[in-house]
Amino acid sequence: MVYEWDAPGTQKAYVYPNLSAQMRSNGVQVAAQFQYDMAVEADKNVVWPRHYLNWLYTPERTVAFMIAGETFRDGALKEPFADSDTHSFGHTTTSFSSDVAIYNDDDTLMYSRSIPAALAPKVSPDLKRVVGVGTSSVATYDGSGLYELMKGEGGRIELTLNPDVDVKTRTYKMDGRSLQSTVTGDPSCYCGLDPNKVADTRTLASRTHSFSLQWPGVTTFRVTQKTGNLETEIGHFRAGDPVPVTAGEVVARSKPVKAEATVYVFYPE
Repeated sequence: MVYEWDAPGTQKAYVYPNLSAQMRSNGVQVAAQFQYDMAVEADKNVVWPRHYLNWLYTPERTVAFMIAGETFRDGALKEPFADSDTHSFGHTTTSFSSDVAIYNDDDTLMYSRSIPAALAPKVSPDLKRVVGVGTSSVATYDGSGLYELMKGEGGRIELTLNPDVDVKTRTYKMDGRSLQSTVTGDPSCYCGLDPNKVADTRTLASRTHSFSLQWPGVTTFRVTQKTGNLETEIGHFRAGDPVPVTAGEVVARSKPVKAEATVYVFYPE
């Protein structure tokens, strides 16, 4: 059993699954991750600055952690873990040089960053779920937030889009002192006047993007935007056509910031 494990001080998108695979190779049967940031404080991450995990604010790390969970359940005990740039373990592939983790099985595809062509997996024709950041052979997207695609009744595919995430340098007060982060826009490092307490500030943004879908076996779609029980038609598109979408909804002036995903439905035609 491993207790309070994490990959502290980094937002690298390949680390979690590698740690998971290494634990399984050493015979670990139970592993408990250290902590999860509540959304109310996740923009500044002031509780455990070296540890940072949140569904909205750390999309690459979140998908990597989801892949790590599947890797842990999927991998055989004592399976050797090779120390190499690109590593495969069960249905998981990670790359140090490309900083990406990929999980691909009979019905699920997950990727923590855009998948390089050299690592592109063969996607199952029975695909039912995609969780990702960036672009793959199934989806093309230039927003920075996490998204999820779920195949449902009648072949409909529901797209859930989280807001964009911006990494910024901000001065803020903590414990009565004014602290300034020294890193601008580098999500892979947490540095500052006090490295034990300072983390970069992240903000959520709702922006317009295009989203292209190439689902196995589908050539055309009718696309709607779903708000509650209501759906507003956007139009008809061929597979791979760019569909105008909005990345999440953010009420920035509220305290704490209120953010929700936007939902689109792709109906095969």
